[in-house]
Amino acid sequence: MRKTLLVFSLLVAPTILAQTADLHITSFVVGGAATTTNERITLQADWKNEGPGVATFVNVTVTGSPTPFFILSNATTGWPCYANPEGDTFRCQQAAVAPGQQAELVLQMLSPATPGPFELRIAISASETDPDLSDNAVVIPMSLNSRPSTDLSISPQNQLHRVQSGDSVSIPLIVANSGTQQITSLTAFFTLPVLETIPPLSASGAGWSCGGLAFGPQAVICTRTALAPGEVAPITLTTVAPADGETFTVNARVGGQGFSDPLMANNVGAAVVTTAVEVESWSRVLLPLVGPDVHGANGALWRTETTLLLDTAIFVEPLHCELVITCLQFPVGAPFAYTGVAGALGQFLHMRSADKAKLHVNTRVYDVSRSTETAGAEIPIVREEDFTSGPISLLGIPVAPHYRHTLRVYDFDGRNGAPVSIRIYSGSETTPRLSLTRTLSAPGVTVGDHRPLHPGTIQFEIGQLLPLAGIETLRVDVEPLESGLRLWSFVSVTNNETHHVTTFSAQ
Repeated sequence: MRKTLLVFSLLVAPTILAQTADLHITSFVVGGAATTTNERITLQADWKNEGPGVATFVNVTVTGSPTPFFILSNATTGWPCYANPEGDTFRCQQAAVAPGQQAELVLQMLSPATPGPFELRIAISASETDPDLSDNAVVIPMSLNSRPSTDLSISPQNQLHRVQSGDSVSIPLIVANSGTQQITSLTAFFTLPVLETIPPLSASGAGWSCGGLAFGPQAVICTRTALAPGEVAPITLTTVAPADGETFTVNARVGGQGFSDPLMANNVGAAVVTTAVEVESWSRVLLPLVGPDVHGANGALWRTETTLLLDTAIFVEPLHCELVITCLQFPVGAPFAYTGVAGALGQFLHMRSADKAKLHVNTRVYDVSRSTETAGAEIPIVREEDFTSGPISLLGIPVAPHYRHTLRVYDFDGRNGAPVSIRIYSGSETTPRLSLTRTLSAPGVTVGDHRPLHPGTIQFEIGQLLPLAGIETLRVDVEPLESGLRLWSFVSVTNNETHHVTTFSAQ
C-alpha cells in the first residue's frame, strides 16, 4: 500500500510594532496674574513631538473648571481651533506633527464671572501610542476674588426658528445690564456646531463691533466698550437655514469685565434653526343652509343655491377642493346645488390656503314658487375669522305677527353635544325674556385629515319658545359654554305673506 505523506507548514507573520510618537507640553504659563473675576488672561502653551514617529490627528485642549470661561482671541497659526459652545473647552487640531516639530498656542481668555477656585488645564493627544503620558497635561490652579456684582444677561434664552431650506434667518438677542455696576469690555460670543457644510454666521448691533474669529468659521465675536446699569444692547444674528430636514443650534454667551455676576444662568442663550416640513395648509369656509329643497308655510318651497365665482386664472392653475362635487366642473358664475347629509344645516368648502384668494362664494335662499317675485336672501360665506370664542350679539331684529324668526348657530370645529348659552331680550331690556342652553349637533362626517365636512349646529324657531306679542325688536345673545368653541350665528326673518327673507348676523 502506498503511503501518503502529509506535510504541514506553519507560517509565522512578522511582528508589526505600533507607531509611537512622544508628545509633551514644554511650557504652559499665564501672562499676568488673574486674581479677580472677569479679567483678561493671556495663556501661552508650547508643545513638541519627540518622535520617533509622526503624530497624526493631534488634539490640544484647554479646559476650565469648574466654571466656563470666555475665549477672546488666539494667535495660533496653521492650527484650526474651535471653542466649545459651552465655553469650557478650547480645542486645536492638526492633521500631522513631524518628529522634532514644535508648536505654540497663544490664547487670550476672560476669567469666569464666579469667584472661587479655578483651574486651567491643557492636554495633548494623538492617534499614535505615546510612550510617556506624564507630560501630556499641565494644570494651573487659580483663585479668583469677587468684584462688585451686577447682573449681565442675554435673552431670550431659547428660540425656535422654523424656516424653509436656504432662507435667511434673523435671530434677535438683547444683552442687558440689570444690576447697579457698569460693565466694561463686553464680549458676546456666538458659535455654530461643527457641521459638514457650515452656514454663514454674522452679527450686528448698534454700539457693537462684530467679526469672525481666526479659530473657526462657525464662530462670531462681538465686543462693546461698556454697558451702563439698566442699559440694553440688542444684537441680531444672521445665518442661513440648513438643508431640508436638518437642524442646528446657534449658541450665545455674553461676558464682561469689572464685575462679578451672581446669575450666570442667564448669560447663555440658544436658537434652534430647523427646516420646516412643509405641511399643506387647508382653509375652509362655511356655506350655510346647504341641503335639499324644504317645504315651508303657505305652499313655499325653499331652495338653497350656492354660486362659485372663480378667477379666470383658476383654469390655468386648478383650484383643489374637497366636496361632494368637483369645483372644476362649473364655469365662472355657474350655480350648483347638492344634497349633502340629511339634516345637515351647512357644509364646509375645503380648499388649499394658497387658493383661498381665488374663490368667491355666495349662498342664496329663495322660494321656488315665488321665484318671479323675489330674488330671495343672499347669505354670504362665513370664513374662519368670522367665528368667535366670545359672545355674539344679534341686534335690532324686527318683530311682526306675520314674521317667522329662525335662530341658527354654527360651530367651526364640527363638535357634537357641546353646550351653548342662548339669551333672548326684548328691545333694550337687560333681563332676558328667554334663557336656555342648547347643545350642538353635527353629522360627524370628515374629509382629508379629519377635517369636518359639516359644522355643529343649533336651530329653532324663536316664536315657538317665546311669545312675541307686544315685542317690537329682539336681541339675541349667543355664548359658548365650552372652552375652544368657535361660533357664528344669524337670525333669518321670513315674511310669511311675501316669502321675503332677511338675515341678521353680527358685524
